[in-house]
Amino acid sequence: MAEDLRWYYTNATEDGTMRHPVDSISWAQVNDKWPYIAAEPRNLLLGISTDGMNPFSMQNTNHNTWPVLLVNYNTTPTMCMKAENIMLTLLIPGPTAPGNNIDVYLAPLIDDLKDLWAEGIEVYDSFAKENFTLRALLLWCISDYPALGTLSGCKVKGKQACNVCGKDTPSRWLKFSRKFVYMGNRKRLPPGHRYRYKKAWFDNTVEEGNASRIQTGAEIYETLQAFRNDFGRPLDKEKKRRRPELEDDEMVQEEEFEESNDLWRCKKRSIFFELPYWKDMHVRHNIDVMHVEKNVSDAIMSILMQSSKSKDGLEARKDLADIGIRSHLHTEVRGSKTYLPPASYWLSKKEKTIFCKRLSQFRGPDGYLCNIVNTVSVNPPNIGSLKSHDHHVLVQNLLPAALRGLLHSGPRIAINRLCSYFNRLCQRIIDPEKLILMETEFVETMCQLECFFPPSLFDIMFHLPIHLSKEARLGRPVRFRWMYPFERYMKTLKPFVKNYARPEACMAEGYLAGECVAFCLEFLQDSVQVQEPVNRNEDIEVDRVVVEGRPLQKGVEVTLSDKDRDIAHRYVLMNMASMDPYVE
Repeated sequence: MAEDLRWYYTNATEDGTMRHPVDSISWAQVNDKWPYIAAEPRNLLLGISTDGMNPFSMQNTNHNTWPVLLVNYNTTPTMCMKAENIMLTLLIPGPTAPGNNIDVYLAPLIDDLKDLWAEGIEVYDSFAKENFTLRALLLWCISDYPALGTLSGCKVKGKQACNVCGKDTPSRWLKFSRKFVYMGNRKRLPPGHRYRYKKAWFDNTVEEGNASRIQTGAEIYETLQAFRNDFGRPLDKEKKRRRPELEDDEMVQEEEFEESNDLWRCKKRSIFFELPYWKDMHVRHNIDVMHVEKNVSDAIMSILMQSSKSKDGLEARKDLADIGIRSHLHTEVRGSKTYLPPASYWLSKKEKTIFCKRLSQFRGPDGYLCNIVNTVSVNPPNIGSLKSHDHHVLVQNLLPAALRGLLHSGPRIAINRLCSYFNRLCQRIIDPEKLILMETEFVETMCQLECFFPPSLFDIMFHLPIHLSKEARLGRPVRFRWMYPFERYMKTLKPFVKNYARPEACMAEGYLAGECVAFCLEFLQDSVQVQEPVNRNEDIEVDRVVVEGRPLQKGVEVTLSDKDRDIAHRYVLMNMASMDPYVE
């Protein structure tokens, strides 16, 4: 492990592509601004993650425990996000979420990080056989969006729900759906773009504005200087100070003043600003691609299939009439019933059957996806609940193929562009120059979605992808900044809970026992490591020709024509790394 901590120092990319956080602008900023940190290759650059979890196997309980995890980015890409490289630093006990009081629990960890930054600690390097002063720096936080609001101290719902845009969040209140939506993406288009002048396609207005500048960390730090945190248990409802009664005009003026104030969206001054370098970091709180992708996929699937969770209902159609757009989709009263005209983004009954049949017939590698046959029903056509990773595969690979030839071309093209954006964003190797082009293309994609889908669809989860490509340019590949490895790690803590009255204590004891066993095994030869992944197919004989795996069903013999064989051969050649120079 001591040798692996030096890996990033001599393995930065040379072709300009992004493979590791060491290739990021944030890492380069650390090297330029604090050269004494970069001078010692063994100094640690860390990421922190936390989220609420149910420590019990029973899902009908509401206990909420928050593990606080640290990950070390010095190691190789293959080792970086493995469970062995994740450190459990804190366990915030339940049964309820800590809320703003999470800063009280994080205070000891922040004190340690400040000591590691300012003075460091003398440690022994077993590889170089010498003592040295170890320092550490926290790059960013990784969490889902509600937990992001808890850590950053900003509101994540309402008029200023976007943690990046702040008070310039393009929000709009829907009267009948009774919620805020976040549209207005035409402001981000280049001047003179044709979408800016298409009034009938959007909200019957010509867009002449421009996107506002995003606040820097230093500006947020200055704004929060005078903010006074009020931690502790809130007062009982009957003891809360009531707001004085105001006239309607006075109340409107007061609300407008509060919303124009930079402090209006702040719930607290985050404890992370106590770190001397935190205000200078480009990316402080990462938007989790895992949860954004899952929520976007779930919303798209629901509105296509017109399920019970669809955001295209009676209230959504009334909002269209209230805004004064798309008159052909307004509700119609026929006798005693209200009729919703069919929309271009609805799948017909026949198309639903074809769509579900295509998904149910998919066969992927072992562990690639859940058994989708048990989730998708063809008769009647229905798609059950899917997990985050299933939505990830669905958006990136299956949905564009399953929709081929179905749906109207406009909504289908917009969905395909959305899926392509997530697919390119989540690649292991990314070209930073292409990310700039992706930002512009995705703004057009969001405008196309606004053209066809109802405003009620565009909750905060449809707004956040706008910022993902910029975060990728600053923080590099998504797989180092999403919640998948941390969610998997939290699952390994559940088996430690044997005493349901003290779940956090059980997890702490189990974690320490595992660390002790792993330390002792380093002195033993020919031993199996703790938590070593076991091959699911190790009982199958290894064949040099046939790939290891277990067949899903009885094989079917197929004879390829010369044309099909040439297509398959060409496909294999075009996807080989050795052919890249000839392709270019």
